[in-house]
Amino acid sequence: MAKKEQKRTAKAPKAPKAITNFALTIAAVVALVCTMLVVDQKTLPEFLISQSTDPRVAVNGSGTDEEASPTAIVAEDTPNTNHSAPIAGNESPVSTEPAAAAINGSNIPPPIPAIANDTNQPPPQRPVRTQRMRRQSCFAPHFDVPQVVTYDPAYVFEMKVPFYVYEDQLSMADMTSCGVPLGMTNYAFFKHSDDYWMLQSALVHPMRTKNATEAKLFFVPFLMNALADGIAWRNRYLCIHDGMTCFDHTVTPNVEISWADMMLGRSEYFRRFNGADHVVVTSHYAASRAYRRFGHFTNIMSTNRVIYQNFPQRWPDSTLPPRITMQNLYVANQGCQAVPPNEKTADFALIASMKPNDRNFDDRAHICQWIADANYSNTNCGAGKMCPALANARFGFHARGDDYGSNRPFDIVASETVPVFTHEEQFRILPDFARFREMSYLVNVSSAEAFHDTIRPLLELTLEAYTAKLAIVKANARRVDITTGEPFDIYMAEFARKLRFQD
Repeated sequence: MAKKEQKRTAKAPKAPKAITNFALTIAAVVALVCTMLVVDQKTLPEFLISQSTDPRVAVNGSGTDEEASPTAIVAEDTPNTNHSAPIAGNESPVSTEPAAAAINGSNIPPPIPAIANDTNQPPPQRPVRTQRMRRQSCFAPHFDVPQVVTYDPAYVFEMKVPFYVYEDQLSMADMTSCGVPLGMTNYAFFKHSDDYWMLQSALVHPMRTKNATEAKLFFVPFLMNALADGIAWRNRYLCIHDGMTCFDHTVTPNVEISWADMMLGRSEYFRRFNGADHVVVTSHYAASRAYRRFGHFTNIMSTNRVIYQNFPQRWPDSTLPPRITMQNLYVANQGCQAVPPNEKTADFALIASMKPNDRNFDDRAHICQWIADANYSNTNCGAGKMCPALANARFGFHARGDDYGSNRPFDIVASETVPVFTHEEQFRILPDFARFREMSYLVNVSSAEAFHDTIRPLLELTLEAYTAKLAIVKANARRVDITTGEPFDIYMAEFARKLRFQD
């Protein structure tokens, strides 16, 4: 008995379980914070360490280097739940008047504070990464030389006023992925690479001026879609400025966008009118959906923008001045070798992934079922190789998937086949200058009966009538092919008109 008593008294008094758990939690948090501080001090540039209390530097979203998941990011092409969102303008409400008034000298708002306000400091640079690259995350090398824009000598330019393309620290024109120039990788024909092609078009446009004081508009050469893809999908190991400024979202999510936003805010030309005469391409799906990857970066959101479809990018409670936005064009996957109309072997083709458990993909399954039931000729319906199936068909279906948009109609046009749209909304999410209404047909996919009723007139087209329709497609093909440079010219002319710089 005495021994038992002695053992009891020798033991330290036991703390309550809740207190023990709390202490362990505190210790774990302290250890984690210390680890993060060590990593940040080693890998983050000084300006982000010193400005970390700025709310615009606060990170948003997952910093993992994994494929997109429901917990990491809203999946691409998630259905739009806000069907009341305006089609043109998108900033609820959008008016061109405040922007034009600001530029023309009346009602000039005070400058938007940038993340770093000391313009006398040299521009900061991110250090080169030291961690090992995972090659499978890089954009894959694909071309021997960087892809560039060459305007058709016969093209009549619409943009009539000079614009300036930023250089030096504000330029991402020399961006690489794992050391390979972006224009030599498969990013060049990634469906959201319109930022790359808009920049290439700007660099060789005849109205580009090297004198910023002469410019009416400023094109900001940020490759925001490439950055957004590196955040939303997987780390792309992107670098600019000859490898001196590199972006690694696994260190801190959104750090690259914070850097771009801060650099833009330092520009004296940006500050003149709070970005009202600036144009940026922010049309990656991760930037423009309800996720609003760029929504809280005030300098970027104070520019005029080419955006993803018709989805607002700003936060609902944003107090920033309204700006002009226009819907994006997708980039075609280079298309197929064209086949003359009289040599096409089938009536229809639908080249698309099928997701039987996703109701948004029901249209695709229904179309394939109805085509099979009616024994309509087709080269492919469902998943499969695009070429030569798309070129050998007279008509190519554009059926909705995750949402109404896709690069599919652009692939169809590039293959010299006539597009068949399946929803009115598919027209409305495209810019007005993309004449898909003239280039395509619309069929009703609400039921099998409606489908057959609206598809029958297409089957009854004579070769002459079909050839005439295809001629409209070919006449407008360059207008919707962003790699030709013509869409950039039209976008800039539209911005200039809305800002009252040209008629």
